[in-house]
Amino acid sequence: MNSHVLVDTDGMVRLAQHFAAASTQLDGITGTIEDRNPGPSSFGHGPAADSANRAYLSMTGQISEGCNRLAQLSLRAHEALQHGGIIYRRIEEENTQIASRLASQA
Repeated sequence: MNSHVLVDTDGMVRLAQHFAAASTQLDGITGTIEDRNPGPSSFGHGPAADSANRAYLSMTGQISEGCNRLAQLSLRAHEALQHGGIIYRRIEEENTQIASRLASQA
């Protein structure tokens, strides 16, 4: 069985690097937002202040969750890259064996 598969390993590496960089940037943004959280007393007192603080904390939680999801995607991209590399090496080995057999028959 002769297989010809092109694997853009450079593209896969760049994709994984972009995911990692974006995850790092979002982690920094999340940290900055959390550091700047004025806390409940900064919003004043009463139900409106409580509501504003809950909304702010919810927003930072959603950003943090987004960072975690991006980190998971980065890990999956890296795993896919490793798996793609294994498949690529197997195809190369198979093609080398086929070429060797054909050369010995000639």
